[in-house]
Amino acid sequence: MLLAGCAKAPQNQDAVKQAILDHLAKRSDMMSQSMKIEVVSVNFRDKEADAVVSVSPKEGGAGIQMNYSLVMEGGKWSVKPSEKSSPHGNTAMPTGEMPAGHPPTGAPANGAVHAPSTPKAHP
Repeated sequence: MLLAGCAKAPQNQDAVKQAILDHLAKRSDMMSQSMKIEVVSVNFRDKEADAVVSVSPKEGGAGIQMNYSLVMEGGKWSVKPSEKSSPHGNTAMPTGEMPAGHPPTGAPANGAVHAPSTPKAHP
């Protein structure tokens, strides 16, 4: 007797990679065709998994690592929606704040403000 409702998702990196590719294909702001997507590691936990994924341009160049949380649904893996509604898996996006002690951007490191200099010949 076979129970179809108990289908188990394959616990391998290829299945996880396919779930991430499917997730990225749904996004209009991600050009996944021009990106190289590699699964660095996966931690499987029953019907959930956490994956670290490397994303870089196919032409070469610097890439980033992103964290994804996945859940098994209908016998296959799918990316869980992020709690912070980030479109990039579960990777926290920059908040725009600098680390504590960082000088303000656009200002000299000592905090002095310099007025633009006017040429001496200027009326």
